[in-house]
This record gives sequence, structure tokens and C-alpha cells, in this order.
Amino acid sequence: MVEFKEGDTETIDLPASTFNAALCRFGLMFLPNVRAGLSNIY
Repeated sequence: MVEFKEGDTETIDLPASTFNAALCRFGLMFLPNVRAGLSNIY
């Protein structure tokens, strides 16, 4: 089963191990706070 979720990388709040992958194409350069976004994706 595949399920897609869309959200703000800096503020989305998901429990740990909720997903297997995070995809972002040409989006990181537009984040106001790249460090916070990447930390939340990780």
C-alpha cells in the first residue's frame, strides 16, 4: 500500500518511523530555514 502525505517540512509533526522515505524535488532551496526542515525530515 502506498500513501502520500503533504505537509510543511518545518512544522509537520509525525511520530517516529511513520514513513520509509521522504521525497522533495527542487523544494529545499525554497525553505526559509533549511536546517529545521532537514532536521524534521530526518
